[in-house]
Amino acid sequence: MDEGGGEVDKIESSLPVQPRCLFLGHPGIASMLNRYRSQLIPLAIPMTLTFRSITLADAEALALLSLQFGYKVRKTEMAERIAQLLAHQEHCGFVACVDAQVVGWVHGFYTLRLESAPFVEIGGLVVEENLRGQGIGRQLIMQVKAWAMEKSVSKLRVRCHTSRVETHTFYRKLGFAESKEQKVFDLLL
Repeated sequence: MDEGGGEVDKIESSLPVQPRCLFLGHPGIASMLNRYRSQLIPLAIPMTLTFRSITLADAEALALLSLQFGYKVRKTEMAERIAQLLAHQEHCGFVACVDAQVVGWVHGFYTLRLESAPFVEIGGLVVEENLRGQGIGRQLIMQVKAWAMEKSVSKLRVRCHTSRVETHTFYRKLGFAESKEQKVFDLLL
């Protein structure tokens, strides 16, 4: 168990996890460093990648990561959502941590439909932008896949905005096949 009460699965990444920018909070510095990356000497900083279930203590980190995809969520709102998720067995949530700092999260949920067999859907997946492309997202999806297999479903689904072409490529590389394109309609209550 970790300090927040979640189970910890310590997994050494097969790929070294190296931040693209050591000062993650400043986009100007990150942009400059990324532009001149070929001239920099990479530092071999050993980092430990671990996965565990989401806890209430993760609210601030999840809210900040969500902002990277344009979802503005206050820490208190995220804490309420995490509490709801934890209260329902048909939902799962996992975080990826590098040296105990949350750098990614995934949410999955068991779905029942009258017209089709049950499946698990990924409701959200975010990895710190400076750590993308290093296998963290794939390993987060594997956490949900293992959870889905415990639910005895035969399908894992994810929906993705049509404008996120790089994300489509990411899911295809993981074996997901595009099954349909659709529009989403909301009715405010």
